[in-house]
Amino acid sequence: MKVCACPPPPPPPAPRSSLGSTVSSVSLREPCISILSIVIAKLTCAILTLLSAEVGATLGVLIGAFAGLKTEKGFLHGAITGAANGVILSKKIVEILLATWDSDDAVIASFFSLVDVIVVLVHATYKLI
Repeated sequence: MKVCACPPPPPPPAPRSSLGSTVSSVSLREPCISILSIVIAKLTCAILTLLSAEVGATLGVLIGAFAGLKTEKGFLHGAITGAANGVILSKKIVEILLATWDSDDAVIASFFSLVDVIVVLVHATYKLI
């Protein structure tokens, strides 16, 4: 019969100065916080895109359905086309908003430029006026 001895317990950690432990814990936290902030930013961007696509599709369905009533293609075709156009339009608007947000331009000039681009996109998408 063999008798196995348990391994000895690990030695206690060497005492550190408080400054050394603070530096090591801070250096470990920085990459984690950086990764966490990137994940939160990407998740926020995805949620913003999803919500704007839903709003664009809903408005597109309504506008397309009303426009479809006036044409020979009908209500359903207008609603489907409007939904697709609404999603595309809202995606373009979100891309422009994010590009404006990342730019270093003056805020007021960027806002008016953004409004002009959105008006052009809406007129081109729905052929208004």
